[in-house]
Amino acid sequence: MRNFSCIFIMFILSCLPVFSQTESCLAVSNELVKNKDVWDNKTAIDYILSHKDSFDMDNEIDAWFYNIALGTRYYLLKEYTTALPYLRNVTVVLDKYGDAMGFASIRNLLVCYHWEAVSEFYSHSSKEAVLAKMQKAKVIYEKYGLNSTEVYASIQSDIEALQSGKYDNLVLIQKAMEYVMSDNHIAAIPILEQVINQWPASQSFKELAPYIQCLCNSYVAVGKLSEAENLYLKTLAKLDEDNAQDIEAYRNICEGLGVLYYQVHNYQKAKDYLTLSKRLYEKNMDFGYDYVRCLSNCAIVESGLNNIHIAKLLIDVAIKYLRNGIGREITEEVKQGVSLLSSITGVALTNDFDNQTNLTFQRKPYIQILSNAAVIYQQAGFWDDAVMCIKESIALSENIGEPNGMAYNNLATLYLAQSRVKESLPYFKKASSLCQTDYERNEILGSSEIWSDGY
Repeated sequence: MRNFSCIFIMFILSCLPVFSQTESCLAVSNELVKNKDVWDNKTAIDYILSHKDSFDMDNEIDAWFYNIALGTRYYLLKEYTTALPYLRNVTVVLDKYGDAMGFASIRNLLVCYHWEAVSEFYSHSSKEAVLAKMQKAKVIYEKYGLNSTEVYASIQSDIEALQSGKYDNLVLIQKAMEYVMSDNHIAAIPILEQVINQWPASQSFKELAPYIQCLCNSYVAVGKLSEAENLYLKTLAKLDEDNAQDIEAYRNICEGLGVLYYQVHNYQKAKDYLTLSKRLYEKNMDFGYDYVRCLSNCAIVESGLNNIHIAKLLIDVAIKYLRNGIGREITEEVKQGVSLLSSITGVALTNDFDNQTNLTFQRKPYIQILSNAAVIYQQAGFWDDAVMCIKESIALSENIGEPNGMAYNNLATLYLAQSRVKESLPYFKKASSLCQTDYERNEILGSSEIWSDGY
């Protein structure tokens, strides 16, 4: 995607035939130009919005500059739903005055037709509406002889994807990913099953594998462990046939199997798959958040095998990574790493995926790692570290409005191990009220028996 500077925008604005730009709007333009190499898009947007009164919205030039400045920047930030109304306003003016302004003046702004179509897609417009916008962008580029440009190639590719039906599958993927990230696995499962069942034979199985992984993870989350195990194993076997052990989905599936076997207390199998996953992360130099999570899972399995010192070494490294910020930007990585149309890459979240959901998705795995760390530190005799981790885990879960049952259970267990039975009871009760799966309920250590004894 090409960018253009505010200097170029100002030159175009001077070509509009009806109004002249106000002095206050010009001052904002000049400030943006002065800081174009200093401010990122978000900083520039904040500046524009804080100076909205500088724009006379009854003045076509002021209004058009405002729409260009915000629409293009929101788009480049992948905030497509927010960008859409501004981009619509930009293309309306191009339709009205484009010929009068001349090709040289508007060339770099013609990409807004394509960006508007992409933004329509992300905003859940109908397939027909998106296709119409894409075809209009294609006609505009052909009108000005831009058939050999990268943007034109992207437009054509997007039109083919829409017409072939690939669009339909991608919409399902987008919706499923939103359900997964909001922990609505019951809603995600039938959509992911549909995606897998109707996956085009012409598309690579390696491209399908991440969605199979998501489906298996959702099966685990709702307690369908047998279905998850069978599908995990079949997928690994197929990827082995394709010699695809180094793709990200392969190591994630190995980790998922490890977690599944841990939940059924088959610690040796869990260790085998988690160790393989860890080795593949390291082989592929993938040391981001997923690696940290894998380390934490390896640690908790070693704990289950009573290899406490190894468990502590592993969890120490995981916590160190987290303290240094690894994995703190999960939501932004997901937003930027996935998308739907060929002009962007992969599968993206829609802009109506609210900030609270983003915050929740970002912190939940961190909360679980801290909770696991507390258990391991307790077993290793590092009580202060255990208390610090579990309290941070609980504080973070309360902060996002979704208290974690296992975190309360682990704190209760910590108090119980110190013979502080009465102090542990409120936390056992809280944990019992919050746990959502059979696995979590089974892990509430003898709480019902303690209560029945009259404490």
